[in-house]
Amino acid sequence: MHKTNKDRSLVSIVILRYKKLEDTLIAIDSATDQTYSNCEIIVVDDASPDDSPQAIKEKYPNVKLIRLKKSMGRSAHNIGLKEAVGEILIPIDADMYFPKNFVRKVVEKFDRYPDVSFIAPNLIHPTEKAFQWVPVHERLEAVKGGYDCAGGLPFMRKRAFGRVGGFNPDIFLYVDEWEHLIRIWRAGYRVVYFPDLVMYHTYSNNPYRSIMMGYHTVVNHIQLYAMYLPIRIWPKFLFHHTGQFSNVVVTGKANRLGTIKGLLLGVYYFLKALPKRQVLDNKTLNIFTKYYFPKKGKVIVEKWGWK
Repeated sequence: MHKTNKDRSLVSIVILRYKKLEDTLIAIDSATDQTYSNCEIIVVDDASPDDSPQAIKEKYPNVKLIRLKKSMGRSAHNIGLKEAVGEILIPIDADMYFPKNFVRKVVEKFDRYPDVSFIAPNLIHPTEKAFQWVPVHERLEAVKGGYDCAGGLPFMRKRAFGRVGGFNPDIFLYVDEWEHLIRIWRAGYRVVYFPDLVMYHTYSNNPYRSIMMGYHTVVNHIQLYAMYLPIRIWPKFLFHHTGQFSNVVVTGKANRLGTIKGLLLGVYYFLKALPKRQVLDNKTLNIFTKYYFPKKGKVIVEKWGWK
């Protein structure tokens, strides 16, 4: 495709994958089929124990493929984001994909709002059934058509990534978005959610997902206590999480085993994270708690039907 003057900003699309070859191919196809032409595509393979990376390399020789020898979880995205040379960085997982005009719309948002450095999309299930990843967001617009939010895995300007850093390698999966948001807010940035930036998340089944979710949700929250939260608000978080984790254990949900394992190892992870402690300032803490403990009428939580 011929590059136009409107396609001057280089966009780096960084796709993180573990197995999921079919999903990955769909994600790459959607990235290569954009109406916006000035894109580089980087695929980070998080140590998949199969031959799927070779299949990607053969089908897409112009896509940069980075193969990791050891799985890094969410922070594997950092490898691709650091390699990226684009002014705008779009990190996605392999089970996400775009409509044809998506990247162009993202670039237009960044061009229109030079003070916005992080953008969250409207991530929905392609069949419009159950799964929707609409971030908790403000009721009033921060910019025209955009709302301050707590949006995980945001798109970002390269310079902002350089200042905030990537995803924490100590937070393998789950809760990683909260830790990243804390550093974004602490650095003085906002994340703006644009409902018209619609993309898709297939959320493929994984027999180990629930166990992993239970385990990592527990140990990573414990690490947040140690790294960021003032002691004075620990009781509020402990009350909240005690109720959540007890419900999982008692009701026999699929992630019960992972939750129990996380609780048993909680002290270890707490002590491991404690030397990295940087207690949040009041401004950042207030932003964090506003979204973490949303109040009806104050913010919008679409998954709970708060409009």
